[in-house]
Amino acid sequence: SKIQEISPISNALKIASSKFLQIEKALEMWIGTVEQYKLTLTSKVICQKALQFAALLGISEEEFRASQG
Repeated sequence: SKIQEISPISNALKIASSKFLQIEKALEMWIGTVEQYKLTLTSKVICQKALQFAALLGISEEEFRASQG
């Protein structure tokens, strides 16, 4: 059936979303810490940190591309 055909894709998207959610949560915590020290944050720095968190989680740059949008 079509549902069975879509299911593996759906599961892959759920896994990717879960991984990206981990990056987002890590970024939120990191940004909170940086703001406590009143340091300046730029989009570029946030994107670089997101890529670092992705790498720590075993997510390749092909899977995750940090963007400003």
